This record gives sequence, C-alpha cells and structure tokens, in this order.
Amino acid sequence: MGFQDRDRGDEKHLLACKYLVQKSVSLRVMRMFRIEVVDNRFETLINGKWVPMGSSPTPVSEIPHHFKLEHPLRRGDRPDAFVVGFVDGVSWFGGNPNSYSGPFSYEGFNFEVKTTPVGVDEIAKQVSLYLTFLQSNNLPPHFLVATTFDLSRSDRAIIEAAGAKHARLRGDFEAFCEQDRIQRACEAANQDGGDEV
Repeated sequence: MGFQDRDRGDEKHLLACKYLVQKSVSLRVMRMFRIEVVDNRFETLINGKWVPMGSSPTPVSEIPHHFKLEHPLRRGDRPDAFVVGFVDGVSWFGGNPNSYSGPFSYEGFNFEVKTTPVGVDEIAKQVSLYLTFLQSNNLPPHFLVATTFDLSRSDRAIIEAAGAKHARLRGDFEAFCEQDRIQRACEAANQDGGDEV
C-alpha cells in the first residue's frame, strides 16, 4: 500500500521540509502538541499545570536537535521489514542522532507536507496508516500535516480526527523561501565567476 506523492520533485515541498526541521520552528510546532519551553526547559501541560519533563530537566539550549527527511515506515521493527510508506520528516530533541529512541530522548514529531491540494480523505487515510506504524518504528507519537494552501474548518477537523494537527505554512515560511532564493542566486553568481565579498 502506498500513497501517490503529487509533491515529489516540487521545490516548495523540499523547502517546507527544510523549514519545519529548523530548531526554532520545531520548538514552535511542539507547542501544538502541548509541549512548551518554560524557563528554557521542556514542560508539558498536565491537568492545567506545566510540569517539567524528565527527572532532571536539561536546558533546551543544551539539548541537541535532530531530524530525518523521507523516513521509511516499516511493518515491524526489523530493517528488512516491508516499507509501508515514507513520512516526509521526523524532528526530535535529545537522544541518539540516528534514531528517536534511546536514553535522553525528549519529544519530537513526524510530519507530512502537502504543497499541491489533495482531498482531505486522502490525507486522513495516510495519517491513519502512518500513525499505526509510528510506535513499532520507534518514532515520536505526534503527527503534523503542514500545507501551503488553506483548508476549511471541516477539513482540519477531519485531519484532527485522524490523529494529526494541521498547520498552514505562510508568513515566516514565505520569508524562508525568499531567503533561500536569494542565497541560491548568490551561490550561482559565485559559480559563474562572480567576485566574493
């Protein structure tokens, strides 16, 4: 089983993935899952109170941030297990840089990016399938669907009912894309014999 990836090869899709795995953006996404940085430490909201995560919370500035793009989801935990799909990305804090699991892993999230409008039923099916395999793949339990287009309130409710949060990429993301465009233009000028400044 798989899902057609209409965004494959789309430059905006890759930029959205790069944007979401920036440490500052990943921290903002974590707030959507009720995980916050309070006094420079990870805390979670439990019964209306912010509670430090872990027995001796480490300042967030000291917690390494890791990510992987196009991460395979397998049926089972063996490396040779059947791949059911690829989540666009995983972003997590602490622990092993090669895997979310392990000691000192804090929180993280998985994400799927949509830059081409697609039916919400297709998104909900994909989210439901992927959520089924997150735990057996030692991945964070949180899932974000990020779109570069608007969704109706009822479409967002369907995504939430499937077990994911939705974010519309705009403002800061558009500025990130413009900065990338400028950087690539500068690099191209230097490759074409331009002077370094």
